[in-house]
Amino acid sequence: MRYRDSQLRGAPAFTEDGQRIGRLVGLIVDVVTHEVVQYVVRRSVALARPLPGELLVDRRQVISLDDKSLVVRNAAVTEEVLTQESGQISEQAQEAVVLNRTTE
Repeated sequence: MRYRDSQLRGAPAFTEDGQRIGRLVGLIVDVVTHEVVQYVVRRSVALARPLPGELLVDRRQVISLDDKSLVVRNAAVTEEVLTQESGQISEQAQEAVVLNRTTE
């Protein structure tokens, strides 16, 4: 199934064990391969202290995605994994384009 980015933005994001981590606010696309490489999740208030304001979730950490929700592996929301994943993607996709939410 295919979705426009506008249909996905705003979907609630959860870990696989059901913990809400925030909302999907954007996609990072590799302009060379035309693939989504990361999902930008604005964290929920409950995660304010342990994690940054926006989480960059590698596509390999995504279990499911549709217009209702984004579900990620539990490990995707730890600082260590986020740091490792975002570093790898930054090297692989230096010309990435961020499709940000146009309206708040």
